[in-house]
Amino acid sequence: MTDVAEFAEQEFDPISWINQACSNRPAEEPLEKFLAELEMRLQLSAEDIEATLGDNSAQAMRRIPFAIQEIYRLQGDIQGMQDQVQVMAQSVQRDASDARSSVEHIAKLHLVKGNMESACNSLKEATELSGLFVKVEEVFAAGDLPKVAEILANMRRSLSLVGDVPEFRAGRQKLQSLEDRLQTQVEGSLGEALTKGGDDDNARKLCGLLLAVDRYGTIEGMYVTTKLAQVYALWEEHAASGAASDSTGAGAAAWLPAFLSRLLALLEAEAGWGGRVLPAHAAGLLGTLCLEVFTKISKAARERLAPVRAIGPLAGLARELAGFGRALAGLLGGVDPGRRREILELVYAPLEDKVTAYGELEANTLEVELRDALPPAPAAAGAAAPAGAVPDDAEAAVSRLSASIRPAFAALHAAVERCNALTGGSEVRALLRAVDSQLSGYLSSSAAAVAALGSRHKARAAAAGSGGAAAVEEGEDIANVLQLIKASSDMGRTYHAWDRSGALNAKRCADWLALAGWLRAKGGVGRELSGAVGRLEAALRTAVGAAVTRLQALASAATAASAGPTPFAASAVPAGGAAGGSGLLPESDPVALRLLSGRGERLNKLVQLGASLSDPRFMVLPSAVTQLDSFSATIQSTVFDVLLARVAVLLSPLPAMAEWRTEAGTAAGAASAPLPSFNTYPLPYVTAIGDHLMAMPQQLEVLMGDNVDEGAGGAPGAADGAAGGDSAAEWEELAAEWLDKAVSGAAGMYQEALLKIPLLTHQARDGGCQMATDVEYFINVMSALHVAPPAGLLTLQLLSGAGPDEFGPLAAGAAADGAADGPVLRALAAMRRLPLDASSA
Repeated sequence: MTDVAEFAEQEFDPISWINQACSNRPAEEPLEKFLAELEMRLQLSAEDIEATLGDNSAQAMRRIPFAIQEIYRLQGDIQGMQDQVQVMAQSVQRDASDARSSVEHIAKLHLVKGNMESACNSLKEATELSGLFVKVEEVFAAGDLPKVAEILANMRRSLSLVGDVPEFRAGRQKLQSLEDRLQTQVEGSLGEALTKGGDDDNARKLCGLLLAVDRYGTIEGMYVTTKLAQVYALWEEHAASGAASDSTGAGAAAWLPAFLSRLLALLEAEAGWGGRVLPAHAAGLLGTLCLEVFTKISKAARERLAPVRAIGPLAGLARELAGFGRALAGLLGGVDPGRRREILELVYAPLEDKVTAYGELEANTLEVELRDALPPAPAAAGAAAPAGAVPDDAEAAVSRLSASIRPAFAALHAAVERCNALTGGSEVRALLRAVDSQLSGYLSSSAAAVAALGSRHKARAAAAGSGGAAAVEEGEDIANVLQLIKASSDMGRTYHAWDRSGALNAKRCADWLALAGWLRAKGGVGRELSGAVGRLEAALRTAVGAAVTRLQALASAATAASAGPTPFAASAVPAGGAAGGSGLLPESDPVALRLLSGRGERLNKLVQLGASLSDPRFMVLPSAVTQLDSFSATIQSTVFDVLLARVAVLLSPLPAMAEWRTEAGTAAGAASAPLPSFNTYPLPYVTAIGDHLMAMPQQLEVLMGDNVDEGAGGAPGAADGAAGGDSAAEWEELAAEWLDKAVSGAAGMYQEALLKIPLLTHQARDGGCQMATDVEYFINVMSALHVAPPAGLLTLQLLSGAGPDEFGPLAAGAAADGAADGPVLRALAAMRRLPLDASSA
């Protein structure tokens, strides 16, 4: 039998099915016979299926009437059940209405019963109250105060019931007078017991009498008044002894820790007394006492601390206050959180003024320390200096600057510790401002010292130039040179080498020794300062980032602790000690209180500062970095001026020299015909400049070699050898850089001086030929020093000695080739009173 399910599949393919059936036929059976039998089997299967479907359909049609009858029967049963449920619901509603009426009747009966009982009690209390008013006087007369208190308590309870009865309307006033009378008799004994102490049972009994008549306020007032007197006496004792023994200028910051220690012992004793005598009111009494004590002490302590300006004593006091606050918070565990926080804020309030003014205090401290690190220079040379006084030379000035860097930056780094000690890091913004301001001042003072020495050197060079070379040699103080050698041994060795070779006279040696100091400033002090500022800024960034992270965690812990059911629970402290390792609970930490005050404004600013640290454009020390650039520029300018001071002196008379106006026909009777041109020699001024520039490489090489020896002499070893090689290359590069700067600067100065000449003659042996010779000599010096001459000097060399007829074509050719400097060409034409073509200009 064929499986008909296969024909019902969606993917059924007749062709594939027939092919598969044919492939499965026996090999010996013919295909036609197999297909005929297959067709017959399929037809028989279809007929069987049709017959089966017909039988099943007939049976189903016969069952339908029976199913309909069953449905009708079920519907009837359901309707009957619904009718029964409706009848039952109506019955329940009737029963509920009857029950409600019965309950209302019972409630009325209960109310009547209660009113009758109340009336009975009122009559009983009224009867007893009348008797108590009579009895209390007898008990007062007997002096039995506990019994009096008991009677007055009963009278208060009775009046609460029958006080509105006309017969007892005056009872409350009379009761109050009786309570006042009892209070008067108890106050004296209670005050004595509170003052002397020791008798806890008596104090407990006396307090119980006042509590019985609801006079807790009296107990609290007497207790606070008595203890305040003790605290005031303790304060005066420490203030007097502290004022007598204060020799460090720390003021109240020196003796306040001792006072706080004794005050804490007193408060601990009072907490113990309250727990023994009035356990139900101990927390309230201690909270009120602390509030009153610190309200008065806070103002007095603030006044005592006002003159204290040193951060060290204040930081010590801050540490003691933090410990005191931690211990006090433990004592105030049962006090309302709001009052507890108010008390702690009063405890820390005297120091908050100093924390707020931390920036000013830190600036003053840094100003003093930086002034000590960089003392003023010795008396400057001049008329005001005493006779024989030796001014601060370049080497000594650089040594003074270099020696000041380490203590100055040590003081600046120490400011971070002072900030953490006094403010817990909450005032890092003020720290950055103070460090930036004072570091800028230090760099400004250093730059001023460098500039002053440069001015002094230029003035000395000008004075030497006016006296002539002989005057310089004769007037040179050999002792001054020896003092220079003593001040710097390496410069001394250089000086002796120069002296033995006879290359320089004493004055030139002194100038080179001064120059050595300036190059040390550029290569040593300047770099050391740059490195120190960079390290300081990195340290400040690290410190600020750590402080902001720590303070955010602390503020979060304090906020969570305040919101929790137990604000001072130890579990509120985050792992790792959010309070900076001080062991303080977050809400009792003065730093946390400071951050959360004022709606967290200080914390928000700190968070903004921490976010700024990730911005590469943010500068921790903006003013100091700017001033460091200014200091570097000052050193550059001063070294440049020192290098070219002699050049400036030699060039100062150049524009007014008579050689530029010399003419061949100036003598009387001279022939008017032009004379042939003769070779000229460079003037002394330019040869002196050339000698000065030619000596510069040798001196720079000797100076750099000595500095390399210093750098390589620190410690032996292969690594040190490599470092020494790097240092040698660095110093050689620095020497080449400054040689190029000096020679190029001298060329610029020379060109500027030449262009100031008012008139340049153009006859034989005239000023033009002399200028061409001088400029050619200077250019040769520059070429010997491997420095490219500027286009302006090349223009002067080419055209200053040219004849009037040659000037125009030469100028046009040079301009066409781009070898002429336009402004110099126009100035030279005006100097020689020659016309210039538009193409040349």
